[in-house]
Amino acid sequence: MASGIKSGAASKAVTTYMEEPSRRAFEAGKAVLMRNWPYAYALGEMSNIKGKFKVAPLPQFQGAGKAGILGGHDLVISAYSKNPKGALLLIHYLTSEKIETMDAAKYSLAPVLNATYDEPSVKKALPFSAQLKQAVTQAKARPVSPVYPQISEAIYNNVNKALSGQMSPQDALKNANTQINKALQTF
Repeated sequence: MASGIKSGAASKAVTTYMEEPSRRAFEAGKAVLMRNWPYAYALGEMSNIKGKFKVAPLPQFQGAGKAGILGGHDLVISAYSKNPKGALLLIHYLTSEKIETMDAAKYSLAPVLNATYDEPSVKKALPFSAQLKQAVTQAKARPVSPVYPQISEAIYNNVNKALSGQMSPQDALKNANTQINKALQTF
């Protein structure tokens, strides 16, 4: 990745992109690749790049196996809710097959119900629905750690330093490893 930025294959601006700026740059034709969540597909299909892009799984790296990280659009009930029963009924409705099918077909949100991926409207709206189902099925939860924010920060700060040329990729990995181990020793 660092050599791609250094060579000009990728814009130096990518080191500053968050999720939405990267999506907008892709839709504006300023990037040939984008890594994003499924919702970006529906938005791309409503933009100037409609029908001019495809979805592909993340590459598999030797020795790393195949798995994405679970994220999502979670529904929770606050411990302070004045109407937990009503909140639970709303969650049941929002996670019903009918609503999951609509959310997948209209907004390209990844369903949690397996049957939803086989719905004709979902298959039509998401030509990559079989690959999305496989990705969700084999995804892994983020590591559970009381210092997860520090671990995540060590990774993204050091990757950014390597990408922006402030540090070699090898030194960035060593630095991230040191910071992660230091964070793990605090609990």
